[in-house]
Amino acid sequence: AYATILINANPIFANLIAHFVVPEDRLSPVRVLGLACAFTGVVIVSLGRPDVDLASNPVLGNVAVLVSAVLVAARLVYTQRLVQRIEPTKLVFWQMVLSLPGFALAAWVAGEAVRGAVTWPAVAGVVYQGAIVSGLTFMAWATLLQKHSPGSLSVFSFTVPLFGVLLSSWLFGEALTPRL
Repeated sequence: AYATILINANPIFANLIAHFVVPEDRLSPVRVLGLACAFTGVVIVSLGRPDVDLASNPVLGNVAVLVSAVLVAARLVYTQRLVQRIEPTKLVFWQMVLSLPGFALAAWVAGEAVRGAVTWPAVAGVVYQGAIVSGLTFMAWATLLQKHSPGSLSVFSFTVPLFGVLLSSWLFGEALTPRL
């Protein structure tokens, strides 16, 4: 649940980065106030302590997830700049094609092994997740970024932690504490 909230701090960082990179996406006083409220929530969550069974070193984990949130935000802003010159379908295709070998190499270097037999349903699930879920979602997102600013679109990411926390509680039995 904590990681869900922290990774979805990316709209805060996207708005800050876009302010300096995207001329039509400047911070207004109202937007700054909203981002300050969101950032306050992120700080409160960052100081929280999840169950020791779930996270043995929560500070290190929190920092890693926040760095990931900054990288997601930077990718959002960069993608918005790219889709002004490149068709979204081509952009998403090449992002996936060029990143897959890197992820495969990282998994191999990290010593990740295939657990169990490689079955048709497992392969179909990975293909479905990669091509349909990720591919179509990234293409829709890139197409929206052609017409809208990163700051205005990133606001929709603030709904993800709510659903993430609720699903985390339901699937993993995590307690819904007042801090969350």
